Amino acid sequence: MRSRTIGTARHRVALAALFALLLVSLLLFGQPTAVSADVTVNIQNFAFAPGSMTIPVGMKVVWMNQDDAVHTTTSDAPLPIWDSGTLKKGQSFSFTFTQAGSRAPANIPIAGDADNAGPTYAAFGTTAATLLAITPAQTGMNVTTMVAANGTVTPGAATPGSGPTALSVYDSVTQHNVPAAFGAYRDKVGLLTIGYAKSEPFLATVKVGGAPKQVMVQVFERRVLTYTADNPDPFKVEMGNIGQHYLRWRYQTGS
Repeated sequence: MRSRTIGTARHRVALAALFALLLVSLLLFGQPTAVSADVTVNIQNFAFAPGSMTIPVGMKVVWMNQDDAVHTTTSDAPLPIWDSGTLKKGQSFSFTFTQAGSRAPANIPIAGDADNAGPTYAAFGTTAATLLAITPAQTGMNVTTMVAANGTVTPGAATPGSGPTALSVYDSVTQHNVPAAFGAYRDKVGLLTIGYAKSEPFLATVKVGGAPKQVMVQVFERRVLTYTADNPDPFKVEMGNIGQHYLRWRYQTGS
């Protein structure tokens, strides 16, 4: 029983790491850091730092695992260009890039039906980037910020409130506010599954089952959560399918 418990825990950590890395790829591709010398990428808190970069041909990148959990770094090409194998804490892997390549930002809708116009993951690197900026605690205020399909952010009036769409938790680790609905859901399924907030929550109108609906959305370290007020109670808060989104971006749409 002891070995089974340990194995289950490791499996959960591995899944958490996977979702974190997929989400980082979707969000940060399109807001790269330009570098001109050999660089080290730290793997820490189940994420790459920096998450994305533009490098010239001939540069060497070193990945260093700073987490207690084991990680890997592997290219996404159909035939992997590099593969580190398992890296324990303190171990590193390096690769020198000898060929040029490119990848468009993730123009994949972050919520709702697959054919939604947006907002997309790519918008967080441009028009909606302000939502990723650190924010002071605003507990007790309603979520009123709107994000249009093209990623344009429209701040709403600051109004106090209560209920599922009111800010009730402040993630001091990442310095973002969390509404009550998402805070309660995270308490239920666990911090390891969801992670800390990576963006401020916002409202968007997206198609769900072909019909337009207003939903509340927030990006966390390992998941994207949505809240739909008129869904049945067990389904008001849902997790976005970031695995499917990554698959579409990386292998099916090419964009």
